[in-house]
Amino acid sequence: MKYLFCGLGSIAERHITNLLSLKETDIIAFRRNNLPLRTIDKKIKTYTNLNEALNEKPEAAFITSPTVFHIPLAIKLANIGCHLFIEKPLSNELVNLDQLVKIIKKKNLNVQIGFMMRYHPAIKQIKEWLKKGIIGESVFARVCWGEYLPSWHPWEDYRKSYAANKDLGGGPIFTLCHDIDLMENFFGEPKSVYAMSNKKSSLEISTEHSVEILYEYKNDLIVEIHLDFLQLPPKRTWEIIGNKGRIEFDYYKNLLELYIIDPNKLSFKKTTLNFSTKFKRNDMFFEEIKNFVDCIKKKKIPDVTLEDGIRNLKLLVATHKSINLKKVVNIA
Repeated sequence: MKYLFCGLGSIAERHITNLLSLKETDIIAFRRNNLPLRTIDKKIKTYTNLNEALNEKPEAAFITSPTVFHIPLAIKLANIGCHLFIEKPLSNELVNLDQLVKIIKKKNLNVQIGFMMRYHPAIKQIKEWLKKGIIGESVFARVCWGEYLPSWHPWEDYRKSYAANKDLGGGPIFTLCHDIDLMENFFGEPKSVYAMSNKKSSLEISTEHSVEILYEYKNDLIVEIHLDFLQLPPKRTWEIIGNKGRIEFDYYKNLLELYIIDPNKLSFKKTTLNFSTKFKRNDMFFEEIKNFVDCIKKKKIPDVTLEDGIRNLKLLVATHKSINLKKVVNIA
């Protein structure tokens, strides 16, 4: 199978490396600036004109370009019959989604969205605990994810990165949307959102610098999410509080903790799972690429579908709308 990459940044290089590990070697690329690859020795035939790349008749495509280009590229590639792997988020606006869905259905194509965090063993364990009701009914959840944007890609000027530029679909809400997806994966779609942002740092970027988000659910569950581009060392933690216990996860320490309350003894039981020796970060990326390839070859539905990407995008757009309107926004 021939694969086309649209964009050759760091995430594309990771995906190419994992494809090569799966013995998928027929790879070409389209990028506007034909710069050398940083981490891949294999020669990748690269075009600076998309139509010339499409003349090679790729069967599947990876859209790893800046967010603002995702939907226009997806529509063009779907029209020629390409299965699609689209990096998160699906887009930065709710435009032309119906057109893309219509083409995908007509041509019976597979689409997978790059939410690789769903493959983290801690996420799978948390979801199992929630499904079994181990901590009872979920009452409140808190997420904190802070990164220092200039340290992400030290080989390039962070001010020119897509994450730093509003016009390219950057900013913490879009760029760090993994955890918004995970909360929706755990609890479903919230009914409303209230969000605030600020630009009170020395970062030279056109997006918000940090955001505070509150999602409210029909069952009165509240999910609080903090995202920022300011923290070094980075911090990423989740906390889910139920009426029978609590789940805590520290992403960078790879520690998952479960607290179960004994109301009769006014005590608790603690369980700790350490994933440091059982798990490597690339495992998530490898598993999502393996799923994408397998689903195309075996004609199966991917783990993370286009519908998942659309649901997530609705939340992201509603969150931005709340910031701009300075009020609660209903999610419909």
